[in-house]
Amino acid sequence: DSMRGIVTGGNDELLYLNMTSAAVSAECISLDPDGVTFKGSAGLNPNGHTYIYMAIRRPDPLVGKPAEAGTDVFAMDVGSSSSTIPEWDSGFPVDLGLYKTTGSTQNWHLGARLIQEENLYPNTSDAEAGIADNVFDSNLGWGRSYAGTYGSAYQSWMWKRGVGFDVVTYAGNSTNRQIRHSMGIAPTMIWLKSRTSSEAWVVGSSGLSSWAEYLTLNNDDAESTNAGIFNSTAPTATAFSLGSQNRSNENNQNYIAFLFASVDGISKVGSYTGNGYARTITTGFQPRFIIFKRTDDTNNWIVLDTTRGWSSGNDAYMRLNTNSAQISAMNFGEPTSTGFTLPDGNPMYNQNNAKYIYYAHA
Repeated sequence: DSMRGIVTGGNDELLYLNMTSAAVSAECISLDPDGVTFKGSAGLNPNGHTYIYMAIRRPDPLVGKPAEAGTDVFAMDVGSSSSTIPEWDSGFPVDLGLYKTTGSTQNWHLGARLIQEENLYPNTSDAEAGIADNVFDSNLGWGRSYAGTYGSAYQSWMWKRGVGFDVVTYAGNSTNRQIRHSMGIAPTMIWLKSRTSSEAWVVGSSGLSSWAEYLTLNNDDAESTNAGIFNSTAPTATAFSLGSQNRSNENNQNYIAFLFASVDGISKVGSYTGNGYARTITTGFQPRFIIFKRTDDTNNWIVLDTTRGWSSGNDAYMRLNTNSAQISAMNFGEPTSTGFTLPDGNPMYNQNNAKYIYYAHA
């Protein structure tokens, strides 16, 4: 089952219903956008035999209950140095967990339910690496701390799949194609990474000049053009497009994509043009978390949240594309009941005529 871990191109958690033994790990199946592929291992697909199967749909946005508040699908928590699962509490099953030490230099870490016990680093181009603490065996949070590693110095940001967020894994084939998702609406921002090779992260967004443009999550570059990443095609309510570029679709490489969209009262993927003076950006809700990036020139991916002190005065901000500790020496404005303010014309967030994208969550 996908709760305990079905991994494209990796070992799945397998139980035998007629045996008392504990779960074993083996590559059994992969979940495809419209079905399942049975592998030849673990006795699931030997030649010449006949099988029956039962498949039960995940409660995705097309058939599941919609979230009523941002806290239903997004949470933040600090570590407790506990070996008991979960290390970080959310109140819901977590599908994406992002964590980092806030006060010291260390890579960002990213785990996902579909790649259990594997880790990606948003600030590097490294392929995934095994981390046994990246587990999702809880309906109320994620992670564990075998060695008591993750104390209060570690913060996690957690998402549940729903209308405004989805996670998709797939194997590359170097041909133009579409990959199905289950959001029910068109994603307006996509983070995409090869899990098996050292390709940089790519980000597509409706806030860029077109879907022939992209940003790189692990550096501060301005938008660049490469039609081969998203095939110059905007996503739809059922699928997103890929070209044959290695960063998104190299043959025999495994990938993971994180899809984001705006949902009234819950999340907002947006863009704006700087005007050089104090202003308010409207999201339709009071955000607890925001990422934003200048797109027409070099600038960092800025991360603010209310857990670490996004409010009036100097704010504790982090940079998703670096391993640096948070910095508390700049006023980025503050959340309001319907959006957020920008205090001046700083080039990081509001230079006159500069272009910016953002992702905010209630």
